[in-house]
Amino acid sequence: MHPDRTRTGQSRTAGLLFSAIALLCACTSSLTLTPPIRDPEDLIRRVISHSDSLRNARIRARVSIEIDRIRRKATSVLFYKRPADLRMEISGSLGVSIMSAKFWGDSLRVYLPAENGTLEGLAASVLYQVTGINLGYYDVQRVMLGIPTLEMSDRAHITAFDTTADYYIVDLQHTFLKRKLWIDRVNVTLEREDITNLRGERLSQLRLSRYKFVSGCFLPQKIEIRQGLNHIAWTVESSRVNAGLDEDVFNLIMPDGVRPLERDKSKTRRHRRAAFALACRLLTSNPAFLPIPPSTYPDQHPRHQPGGPAACRAIR
Repeated sequence: MHPDRTRTGQSRTAGLLFSAIALLCACTSSLTLTPPIRDPEDLIRRVISHSDSLRNARIRARVSIEIDRIRRKATSVLFYKRPADLRMEISGSLGVSIMSAKFWGDSLRVYLPAENGTLEGLAASVLYQVTGINLGYYDVQRVMLGIPTLEMSDRAHITAFDTTADYYIVDLQHTFLKRKLWIDRVNVTLEREDITNLRGERLSQLRLSRYKFVSGCFLPQKIEIRQGLNHIAWTVESSRVNAGLDEDVFNLIMPDGVRPLERDKSKTRRHRRAAFALACRLLTSNPAFLPIPPSTYPDQHPRHQPGGPAACRAIR
């Protein structure tokens, strides 16, 4: 065999071997960057930490809503500033405005140009009226950003903790609801959350996927909520995180002559059952946190019941 060909073959073999060793070292170093999960409390802390540094954001996304087998598509632009300022614009084909919305904490005002009217009230209730999807099972602003409704105080409600090849699986039980979380073992991110009633009937399913590092935050690029045959999904097209926002973007601009619109009382009642269950869950986890104004439930809210949070357990 010609000596030059032998040297060439040896060089190629050495090059391939070097590349394989470098790849193995890179994989090993990346794995060691993620410390092992010590216990469920550590797991919750790690999931929460992915969005700890989120201060502000501008997110453009495609929206798909399917209600009673009828699908609609739109585009949303969301502006967020910590702790609780959020405004959203939703437009249809050709950029025609469908809805403008402004959040104040857990309250929301929506302007609907087609009807030149507004809806105002508890955020999840108003959005249920407009979209048909009940977000009362979640912290509304968080779920729209793809941030799990998860607190360190939730560790007190853990009833089971299991590990599979791909997931950490956590079961939690609250006063009226059960939650089951599937958390990816590699990235320690929430991928799925099922919410059921105490009989095990599924009320809502949340799926978060396509996580991406953006300016120090690890956020999903696709958010899906499924409730029976109804479904909503946001797919992020572009985002600008922690780059600052002008205060003007949070102004809700409406023309003269805007009128308040009638609320669908049947939807409001169904939403309030979910929102009240969520209020009990949050209040029993952390009595200092009251997400729903007392005026919303003048005769049922936990703060109006003897014994405070304990009353949640008595109301069925």
